[in-house]
Amino acid sequence: MRSAITAMISERHHDADACENLVALLLAAADPETSDGPVRSEHISGLTLTRQVFSEAMRLYSLAAIITRMATRAFPLGGFVVPEGAVIVVPIHAVHHHAAL
Repeated sequence: MRSAITAMISERHHDADACENLVALLLAAADPETSDGPVRSEHISGLTLTRQVFSEAMRLYSLAAIITRMATRAFPLGGFVVPEGAVIVVPIHAVHHHAAL
């Protein structure tokens, strides 16, 4: 594990895919489930720390800027009534970074 990380840092620091792989390796290396040896397929379900860090990173830095949904029924929202069939735009970054939410 250490040699793979060292090689990626020294040779591929400018390659986005290599950087993503490096982050995955670092997370796996830090996870108690795999820190004592190579990551194998049977480890995947037990990589709790890795999964938590990945989920938090995806929450903070979502790949989707917005998502849309269609209202299946009318409902009140912030003093207005959203009519049935209205398209609702949810700004993912704002939802996950607004202090009041």
